[in-house]
Amino acid sequence: MKVRVKIISPAGGKTARIVVPALLTVVILCTAASAAKSPKGLHISSKVLRSMAKMYTAYGDYEKASSLAQSALARAKEDNASDLEMSVCMIELAFLYEKQGRLVEAEQMCRGSLKLQASIYYEGHPYIAQSLRILSCIYKEGGKYELSLAAMDKALNIMLQSHLADDKAMAPFYVDYAKLLAVKGDLAQSQAYYLKAQGFLETTYAPDHLYMANVKASVARLYTLQGKYGQAQSELNQALAVQQRVYGSNNQLLAPTWLSLAANCQEKQDYSQAERLLSKTLAVVDTKGQNASPFLGRALTGLGQVYITQGKYAKAEGICHRAVTVLESSRGPDDVQTAMAFNNLAKLYIHQKKFSQAQDLCDKALSSLERRFDQGHPNVTQVRRTMARLNPAAVTMGQPVHTQLHVDSINELIALARPH
Repeated sequence: MKVRVKIISPAGGKTARIVVPALLTVVILCTAASAAKSPKGLHISSKVLRSMAKMYTAYGDYEKASSLAQSALARAKEDNASDLEMSVCMIELAFLYEKQGRLVEAEQMCRGSLKLQASIYYEGHPYIAQSLRILSCIYKEGGKYELSLAAMDKALNIMLQSHLADDKAMAPFYVDYAKLLAVKGDLAQSQAYYLKAQGFLETTYAPDHLYMANVKASVARLYTLQGKYGQAQSELNQALAVQQRVYGSNNQLLAPTWLSLAANCQEKQDYSQAERLLSKTLAVVDTKGQNASPFLGRALTGLGQVYITQGKYAKAEGICHRAVTVLESSRGPDDVQTAMAFNNLAKLYIHQKKFSQAQDLCDKALSSLERRFDQGHPNVTQVRRTMARLNPAAVTMGQPVHTQLHVDSINELIALARPH
């Protein structure tokens, strides 16, 4: 039996109805009631704390969920819990840390869980594959693509020892593998894995299921990279409609879809719509006095890029500097997202004729990106375009540097050539 639970978001008073197992609801409500009556001396087990964390995870309140998951792990240690319970506590905490962008802690927890699992399960157990899939996602988010690929390959090989290649249990692995391939720039292979996964998922879930919506949003990002902007827009609109029904209209879990819509609008040169979507994202994720959202840096970088492309340099300046500050502190100076924030700031410095500072930023960005991608990757290409503008004479005189640039960058060159 399942029940619908209405959860009120702490931000904005929005509500979401989420279907959860009835037993889990009873456990959580009874525990909460007991805690209210007897706050002192109440012993809540790690399993109950984990169940409570899952409720917050379902709504996307990762901060409260991770706090409860941390308490669950601490309680498991206090209770001298089994290796199995410890490993579950650690892998669930790793998942939450990854969602918060706390990637170093996420990797530590995931590796700790895998170490315990090695003593619990046989080497090719599916649970180990699931943990390796989480580890792969952590590496992907941190830009460690080769490590991510190795972990995902190992996870797939383990799953295929006990499942057929067309088993529906393989679908989440194919989806995550497709995401990784898209980030690495292997778009054809990524599409093949998405198609394979969607074929299984359509027989399992209704078209308006949340997981199907999330997969649609991922496929749409691939379409944008392929230049299929109309298809991307359609998939994202469908995904957003489902996500809003589940989460409400202002939940930070909508941020990835808003960011994807904004990126699609930028590629279509619909800058006013891109600006509107990015500003809306910032309004939701830029929460004062709380831990920085993992989407904050991306939203700032995207908005800075929109302003620069339109020649709105005064508006771009504060945004670009803040994007670098947020991403350097949250993801580190060698991260892919940080590299793209460096690239935006370099463009701004070129406009301000601060060529040496722009060169330093481009060098740092390119060094980081070339360790991860081949020369044809879009991120590498973007930074090289910026570096091509570092010769002010070439920009002013309209030298053949124009031929190296994508059409959507010509406006920036024109703005740079204007008298200041």
